[in-house]
Amino acid sequence: MGVTYNKITALQIMRAMRSSGVSAWQRTDLATPSLPSGLRWTRSRLSPDRFGGEKNPDKVYVAVPSAVSRLGRATTRSTVYGANLPASSMLSLPHGYALAGPELLFVEMGTLMPPLVQVLLGMELCGTFSRDSLDPRHGRITYGIPPVTSVASIELFIREAEGLPGLEQARRTIGIVRDNAWSPMEAVIAALAASPVSELGYGLGSVTLNPRMTQDLGLVSLGVRQSRVPDMLFDGTCVGINYDGRGHLDLESIASIASHTLPDDISAKRDLDETVRNVRAKSVDDLRRDRELAAMGYVILPATSEDLFGRGALDALMAEVMLALEHFSPADMARQRLALQNDMLRRRRQHLVWSLLPWSEAEGFARESAAADRREIESSVLLDETIFTI
Repeated sequence: MGVTYNKITALQIMRAMRSSGVSAWQRTDLATPSLPSGLRWTRSRLSPDRFGGEKNPDKVYVAVPSAVSRLGRATTRSTVYGANLPASSMLSLPHGYALAGPELLFVEMGTLMPPLVQVLLGMELCGTFSRDSLDPRHGRITYGIPPVTSVASIELFIREAEGLPGLEQARRTIGIVRDNAWSPMEAVIAALAASPVSELGYGLGSVTLNPRMTQDLGLVSLGVRQSRVPDMLFDGTCVGINYDGRGHLDLESIASIASHTLPDDISAKRDLDETVRNVRAKSVDDLRRDRELAAMGYVILPATSEDLFGRGALDALMAEVMLALEHFSPADMARQRLALQNDMLRRRRQHLVWSLLPWSEAEGFARESAAADRREIESSVLLDETIFTI
């Protein structure tokens, strides 16, 4: 017995299972929903909460192999897939249930997500982190887990699939997705950097995420680390970006402990001293990392959370990246730098960036960005060279 979940329901389940440590997935094909004789599809039997999804959601998304196999319930949204699915497009769940595989899920979400959000989903599926299943924006992030697919696997699926809803956008966005993203914020920066200006990105070209750079053996013999890993490196150049969020150097914990420490509280003072030492050690390691990468010939520009949340701060960072690319590689960033001077583009991009971040204001900016996109489509305004006129 069981059904095959897809779209939003499948995404919730996949995130929940990845976050819980599941790393082995058994592939299967799409099957007809089935129940033992005499039983009906009740709300509880359809509810995906047994696998980590939402308990009794208003809508349950399922995939079926034919129109006659639709469940016919008001709470279900069925997608009919005939012979247009590549083999083994689904993942098995216990008790005869299944869910859309990561490649199909990526394509499907192209019908529900804006392009850049779909890129971020791709980096999550091909990366080593997972968002929270029920609160992906504000919930806990799980780090250091195996990817569930790869860019190459999604590209192969897209080539083999026929006539699936979402394929057109998926073909465009998969070219920006990269393997091996380690965190959501890193993925946001990489996606914006690599996305074309026509998609409100910066058009800086493709990147490699978290490449391991091996040190000179002479330095290693002197006690230097064997390798360093910048967050991203622009392909064919020596220029990259390294993102350190608020939790990297936990200065707030120092202030918190200090503010609650009494003069005669020896235990609290020890905690404060240890916290200060840890923060100092991280700071020193960061400086050594940048120094060692520079010694290997790499120019790695630091990025912080303030570069994402501050108005115009990401534009300033990317302008500096453009200058570095022109200085240290043959790249010509004239068109990209010109686009940075366009007020409309900068305003639209800023709202887009804010819509992607983990804060309460994001939903409002997401609605504004969606409304702006609709107005642009309705007025048939296309992004072309005229938009770069000063």
